[in-house]
Amino acid sequence: MARKTSVVEIPYERLADPSADLTQALWRGFGPDGLGIVTVSGVPDFPVLRDSLLPLAQQFADLPEDVKHAHEHAASSFNVGWSHGKEALRSGMPDTHKGSFYANPLQDNYDDVDQETAAKYCSYYSPNIWPRNHLPQLEHSFKQLGRLVIDVGLLLAQHCSKYVQQQLSNAAGEPLSAEEQAQLDFAGQLRSSSCHKARLLHYFPTNAGDQQQQQQPAAAGEDWCGWHLDHGA
Repeated sequence: MARKTSVVEIPYERLADPSADLTQALWRGFGPDGLGIVTVSGVPDFPVLRDSLLPLAQQFADLPEDVKHAHEHAASSFNVGWSHGKEALRSGMPDTHKGSFYANPLQDNYDDVDQETAAKYCSYYSPNIWPRNHLPQLEHSFKQLGRLVIDVGLLLAQHCSKYVQQQLSNAAGEPLSAEEQAQLDFAGQLRSSSCHKARLLHYFPTNAGDQQQQQQPAAAGEDWCGWHLDHGA
């Protein structure tokens, strides 16, 4: 009989305790038999910030087309600002049933990055595009929730670093050097990064007006997202 694998849940109180031993939880979540997923429960302020932000996705999606188009950024492969119908399904048809709004919740600009680097990696280093004249509350709510998610992720990364460092130290039979510990400081690497990216999704309702998809019913699985490369931020 196949072994049942479930999603691992870690209470926020334990995650926020640097002395907590999360060895078993991390192994069950990220080990060879895990799902690669760990959830965190009881995060302070999360429900309020979530309820504040999510309705704004529909409000932005309901803005006039010319306004939404003005918040697109083709040079970044639509990884900044608004993106709608730019992704393809397995069938090759554009996915028009969801819209995305991308932004870095920690910083708006990259003035410390030279122009050549910014142009080469524009998916990472393009400034945020906010609808300040049409939906000004989006920026504040987006940044608040995005920052909270990053902060929780950093706490998890700290415990992952401690776990990996301990396992490698045990395997080596001696403490890791300062250089080795720095290389395994996942939280430190994430904290020093300027390339965080958050994505706010809105799913449009399907209706009788979707004539093209009605006339060409998708085969099993063909209405899933097609093969693509994410930028990994």
